[in-house]
Parts: sequence; structure tokens; C-alpha cells
Amino acid sequence: MPLSASVDRSFLKNTSHVAINWRLFFIALLLNGGGVLAQEAEYNCLTLEVDSEVFVEGKANVGSFRCYTSPLTSDEPLPSCFKKSPRHIELTQVEFEIPIDGFHCGNPLILNDLKYVLDSEHHPYIAFEMHKLDARDVNGLFYKGEVQASTKVKGVSHDMVMPVEVDELEKNYFQISGQAPIYLSWYGIEQPSRLFGLLTLEDRVDVCFELYFEKH
Repeated sequence: MPLSASVDRSFLKNTSHVAINWRLFFIALLLNGGGVLAQEAEYNCLTLEVDSEVFVEGKANVGSFRCYTSPLTSDEPLPSCFKKSPRHIELTQVEFEIPIDGFHCGNPLILNDLKYVLDSEHHPYIAFEMHKLDARDVNGLFYKGEVQASTKVKGVSHDMVMPVEVDELEKNYFQISGQAPIYLSWYGIEQPSRLFGLLTLEDRVDVCFELYFEKH
């Protein structure tokens, strides 16, 4: 047998063993959660903090307006659960009701008109339900993704998807913020809405939120 053929076969045999060993090592690394490639997911409980805020921004014949409120009070903690892996955050089932009377608009006439168009006498709350938040790591402390949610206004529900950002402000403390347009016609509110003479409200309203969660 030529020497070159023996060397070639020996070389191929050795390199094939090396390739197999590397594949086995890589599979074991994934299965066992070794290093940066795979780590065990972290499951925790969160509580929505009182300093969380929800904003409603829109345009009317008198210009733009902005109303804000907190989705809960200090004696109403709102628990939730989340899963956090090195490159991913999932959060499910966050629900709260926003009292329309709790909005601050800077102008009492604007608040009166807003309460009128939303029929707060018969429907005093705007309901928000976050079905699922899915965000991926950007730099280790900042995540970007989307939220699947539904809102209920005047007893009418509408599903929506909105972009969201998650900031890990400090250990065990997170900010979740997002913004999305909603249309009053989704909820059977005819446009334009002529109210108490102050506003002719446009159909589109932007809902923004800054929610703060503490991990326990």
C-alpha cells in the first residue's frame, strides 16, 4: 500500500473523530445549559407599581390634548409572572381597569368631554388585558418586542398588537413602555364627536403606557 494512501486514511479517520467529538460537545452544551449558549430560564413573580402611568393623546379642533392616569392605587397590587432567559423575556396575563374619572387632562372641560364621549356614567372603566409580551435582548438590560393585548371601551373589545420596550432599570426593577394608536370607531363611537362645544375629536387616539414592575 502506498504511504500516501495510508496517511490519507489515517488523517480522515482522525478528523472524523474530531468532528464527531465537537458535535457531541455542542449538543451536550445545549442540553446541559453550559456557558452563554444556553442557560436555564428564570421564572419570577412581579408586582405592578403605583407609579405606573397610562396616557391618552389625541387631536381635536382646539389642538392636541394629553390625559394621564395610574392604572391602580397603592392598595391594589397587581401580580404577574414572567420568564427571563439570557436573551429573551416573556410576560403573560396582565390585566387592569383604568377609571375614566381618574384621568388628569389639565383642563376640566376636556375631561368632561372625554367622559361624555366614553360614556363614563354607564362604562366607568377602560379595560386593558396584556395576553403576552415577547421581547428580545438588545444589550443585556434593554429588550424590544411586542405585546398582544385587548382593550375594552364602552363594553366593546378589540384585539391589538403594539411594539414594546423593556428596561431593566436596576436589579429586580423593570420598566415596560409602549405606544399604539387606537380608533374610537373600533368601539362604536361615531366620528366626528361633537361634545359640549369644546371638542371635535378625531377618530385616532394614541395610547401610551409606562408600567413599572418590581420582582419579588
